[in-house]
Amino acid sequence: MPKTTTGRDWSGYKYRILKELGESIDMILGVRQLDSDTMRWALHSHEQDDGIGAFTAGLNSFGIPLSTRPVRKPPPAPGWWARIALLRQHLRNGKPLTYPWRRYQAGQMAPASGIAFCFLSTEQTAAIRRRVRHLRVGESAFFLSALNRACRRQLLDADCERLWMLPHDFRRALGSHHLRGNFTAPLNLPISNNASASDIYTDMKQLYRSNVLWGSWTYTNFARYLHRSIIERAYRRMPKPAWFGVYANMGNWKSAVSVPLGFVTAPPASAVCPVTAGSLTWNGQASFSLQLHSTLSSDVTEAEKLLECWLQQVLADCDIDSGIAVESIAMSELVATATRPGERR
Repeated sequence: MPKTTTGRDWSGYKYRILKELGESIDMILGVRQLDSDTMRWALHSHEQDDGIGAFTAGLNSFGIPLSTRPVRKPPPAPGWWARIALLRQHLRNGKPLTYPWRRYQAGQMAPASGIAFCFLSTEQTAAIRRRVRHLRVGESAFFLSALNRACRRQLLDADCERLWMLPHDFRRALGSHHLRGNFTAPLNLPISNNASASDIYTDMKQLYRSNVLWGSWTYTNFARYLHRSIIERAYRRMPKPAWFGVYANMGNWKSAVSVPLGFVTAPPASAVCPVTAGSLTWNGQASFSLQLHSTLSSDVTEAEKLLECWLQQVLADCDIDSGIAVESIAMSELVATATRPGERR
């Protein structure tokens, strides 16, 4: 079990419990050899690392160095009672909602049938970034707005508000320079049916300014304060899904050396978070991924269709020709060929 600045990785311990209850907690890393167009796959347990840690472990296994990112002086941490108030706010923001699913198979615990993914060109990626700057929003808000609309078209029979989870790298707030370990504080973000990128960006900024991520961090590490049996009982009673889905934007990365590789990442899909989407930009080339948990679909082509719809929503607003190839791999094939680089035992 990795160590954090506060000792034991309680967030990782929570994921171990979820795994033993039947949930998949494997994060996915796909590596494309651009000069040969071949793909390699890696799995990494959330018990060991968050998305940043898993990606860093994968890069290390491929011998790709990354410069240590400078850590600025962290903002002052709120006191205990302030954290309790922020925890209450975080929980209010995350109140479970019900959804008019087109198809839903309650009680399914099998993992996603597979992962759909795609790579954009550097020119397409640059066009998207120009559009984002023009709108004066963040990339996460821009992509999530398009994903939210795509999910309404493909997965639901009626309009409704949807609760998304957005993992946020919390290292700076903790004063930690570590790249490995679980240092993620998820943001609970309810989104209306036709929310624009500007609407979502404004809501996200307001939540960040409220310091609610300290409440999220307290919630993420609740295993420190609760006996295992209480956590197991709470999980069994938890409404499923607790969140509509999770969208993880891993941001923009640059290699210290020139390598002809592209990367795609994805957090685990689960009964509590059945729609799983990810994006990442590596050396100026964006990639997207999407999974649907077995409660929503047992066919990976359904994930392909949703990813295609997501891309159409993104590209339509950027004046980009929609000539992007969406691919997929069945989970059984991925698991059979994947490696597990850099995991600590």
